[in-house]
Amino acid sequence: MRFEFKLAWRYLTARKRSLTRFTAAVAVVGIAAGVASLIFAETLARGFADEMRDKILANSAHVRVTLTGGGPIADAESVRAKIAAIGNVRSVEPGAMEHAVVSSENATSYALLKADDEYGVRVGRSLADALRIVPGEKIEVVTLGSRQPKRITVDGILDTGIHDYDATWIALPKQKFAGVAGEESFSPRSLEVRVADIYRSPETARRIGEVLGADFKAIDWQSQNRELFAALSLERRVVTIIIGLIIFIATINITVTLSLLVIERRYDFGVLRACGARSRSIISIVLIEGLILGLTGIAAGILSGILVCVAAEKWQLVKLSEEVYSLSRVPLQIRPESLLLIALTALITVVAASLYPAVRANRMLPVENLRSH
Repeated sequence: MRFEFKLAWRYLTARKRSLTRFTAAVAVVGIAAGVASLIFAETLARGFADEMRDKILANSAHVRVTLTGGGPIADAESVRAKIAAIGNVRSVEPGAMEHAVVSSENATSYALLKADDEYGVRVGRSLADALRIVPGEKIEVVTLGSRQPKRITVDGILDTGIHDYDATWIALPKQKFAGVAGEESFSPRSLEVRVADIYRSPETARRIGEVLGADFKAIDWQSQNRELFAALSLERRVVTIIIGLIIFIATINITVTLSLLVIERRYDFGVLRACGARSRSIISIVLIEGLILGLTGIAAGILSGILVCVAAEKWQLVKLSEEVYSLSRVPLQIRPESLLLIALTALITVVAASLYPAVRANRMLPVENLRSH
């Protein structure tokens, strides 16, 4: 073990009570608190964005193709074949949505009818609660297009996990959708495209627009939810900056601690310089002291952040209001790359905070240090 590390460790672990030891403890605790908070905030923000993205993609098209002026797509099959031939397209299904007013014996509410061939008539969970209905009961639906009330039987409850969907959606088989909308047969109003690579959706939508021409418009899932994800990204950046300031303030305490230590040990540094110690050794001693403090705080912060995330996920401590956030809970999954980035950022800040005291210690003249003792 090199003597620089031995001296740095001895200076930090000396039993002498002083302001230096107090500021060192404050610096370690501050860095640990900042790192742990940043890990939890990053995990929470990323988990919310990922969960929202997954729920949206599971219940809506990756790319939705409609006529520019709206209305049914007359030559849907030929259009569908053109889209299916485009790269990255996995499937193309006809779809339609219609605004409606739905009534039960207990209440009336706005609804959005969604053509779906899968499981019969299903009412969104929150909408069913508002109407106070259960499967097997009948509801009356009036669309803005037909204006003729239709009575249909509820076959099940639709639970997408997104409150905005569950509070308005009613999924119906395509032929039943046509009957409620006042049509003789189902006519698709849109073509629901699913792609192999969701992050190439904008490129795929652009390609679809080029193939189909100006009569059609293709909107990918990112464009449809641009405001939502922009808000999430902004919130994440703001939280990161605020918590980053906590880490920055904590690292300032490292500067103060090392500056005090340099003053306290100026005689020792004078002796070392008089004995032939190089500038590199003096600087290394101070930098090692800063690294010991910083790494201790970073390690404690990472461990605390992981434990908090694991506990919050295990006992479901993070609960959200569905009416406000659309989600009732957020999965907390820690990503190694996030931990590494946070640790490296904190470490760089610590090294930067240690440079001034190290340079100051090196500039001290050995004769003046020995005389002042």
